[in-house]
Amino acid sequence: MNTLGPSYWLSLTPFCICLVVLVLVLLLREHQNSKIQKGLLDRILMKSGLEPLPEIKPLAEITGTAKKEEIAEKIEQSIKAIARLKRRPEAVRFNIPGMPRAGMGEVTKK
Repeated sequence: MNTLGPSYWLSLTPFCICLVVLVLVLLLREHQNSKIQKGLLDRILMKSGLEPLPEIKPLAEITGTAKKEEIAEKIEQSIKAIARLKRRPEAVRFNIPGMPRAGMGEVTKK
């Protein structure tokens, strides 16, 4: 005994189509976001003089557990190297307009 008529299923079809399209758009955005984040991390690592992160393929991620350990180790090394770079103090130098340039310990009087 089917109490739902064909008009119900027909009215439900646009909802299902919209839901599928929304899921596809969200998955695409998540994929693009992960690519952008990886690209930015690679730029930061290369700017710091380190190697970029290796490419991770979804199928290789599922099948290769040894690769996961290698990647995790490289990420840890990169994080430690960035932390060391942050700890290193850098001297800040700038010119003040209207003041003569003086060296260490030199005082110039006019």
